[in-house]
Amino acid sequence: MIIAFVLAMVMNFSSYWFSDKIVLSMYRAQPLSRNQAPQLFSIVERLSQQAGLPMPKIYILPHDAPKCFRYW
Repeated sequence: MIIAFVLAMVMNFSSYWFSDKIVLSMYRAQPLSRNQAPQLFSIVERLSQQAGLPMPKIYILPHDAPKCFRYW
């Protein structure tokens, strides 16, 4: 019973802190620089300023998959 509890705690901790990295690596996402897509960066920057949120990191997927999630 204690082993199951410890295992559950480890899984919850790792899921909470590393889920974004797991998904990004699973989809082989590459970080996008401002030089690669200046128009996209200006759109995201303007939207994040209007919403009062910090500028998120922007990644690109190497295949056509309509996925979007927030990563700070």
